[in-house]
Amino acid sequence: MNWWGSIFGPALLHRKVKDRIYFKLGFIRFFPWQIRENENAGSNWEIDYEKYQNEINSSRFKEIELPGKDTDNDFIPDWWEEEFGYNPNKRDDHKILDPDGDGLNNIEECYTYQWNSSPFQKDIFIEYDWIESGTSNNIANKPTEGNSNQLIKVFSDHNITLHLDNGSLGGGEMIPYISEFSMFDLRDMYWDYFLHNDLNNPRKGIFHWCLISDYGPYPGFPGFAVFGWDHLDSFQISAQRIKESHPFKSKGYIIASITMHELGHNLGLVVDDHLGIDNDVASIPFALEIFKISRYKSCMNYLYTYSILDYSDGSRGKKDVDDWGKIDFGFFKNTHFEWPKN
Repeated sequence: MNWWGSIFGPALLHRKVKDRIYFKLGFIRFFPWQIRENENAGSNWEIDYEKYQNEINSSRFKEIELPGKDTDNDFIPDWWEEEFGYNPNKRDDHKILDPDGDGLNNIEECYTYQWNSSPFQKDIFIEYDWIESGTSNNIANKPTEGNSNQLIKVFSDHNITLHLDNGSLGGGEMIPYISEFSMFDLRDMYWDYFLHNDLNNPRKGIFHWCLISDYGPYPGFPGFAVFGWDHLDSFQISAQRIKESHPFKSKGYIIASITMHELGHNLGLVVDDHLGIDNDVASIPFALEIFKISRYKSCMNYLYTYSILDYSDGSRGKKDVDDWGKIDFGFFKNTHFEWPKN
């Protein structure tokens, strides 16, 4: 049985071809349905450590090696501790210290200091790799500087420093043209071009990884968040596919808008959290549910994905939500799933 958002069941205007509803003599024939909302429905991303005996270890196989003298042997060199107010003669547990709450511990912040990160200023890192475009107009899949700066400003307005690596931060490169690729190919590219087949690559757990291509594995998806290795730390963008359906949007803007949308999933803004996130009803003209989500002015809402380069702040009353306040910076490194053992 299903809950359709109303005690009256599925609305006629919400019906799509893929819905398992059929009509007879003008009536929806789908009985029974539930007359109240299901409790505890949907995914729960929290881990009940007391319920499972297997210990989930999300730490690295070895710590990041950082240059410089480390007097107190706490994995952080003296020069960094002195600069940010730590005592280089006192051992601190930098593996768990995260004073700005951005999901990066002090060891990771020290590693990214080379790219102007700070342990007292929230930082988000994204590595872009892009597949060479095969379109006749040869519009590159590489993010443009102008739209990247536009995206950076959106986060800066909320006191978050967004670092975009399209070749300037030690990663980011063009991949030779591939006409089609599968999810298995996408996983291989994650290892080949992001981690470079290094289990201890320090970028793991610091950078989100994005692959941009003309078309992706799923024809109906303009982009999607994906588990790269063991966490929801990656996403894919089918830039040319979106360009064809939104011809008046530049490819650079499309890449920026989908980056912000899919990054939102990596930051914990997932479909089960709010009616307006990834709601397919937004694509159905005159669907009643559109009025329920129209105040949710966020790029996470399919109504506004390509027109609003921003998350919502929850200021528009009922049915709106504060995306910025709900962001979980560590979500992309704490979404561990394991296949059940036989």
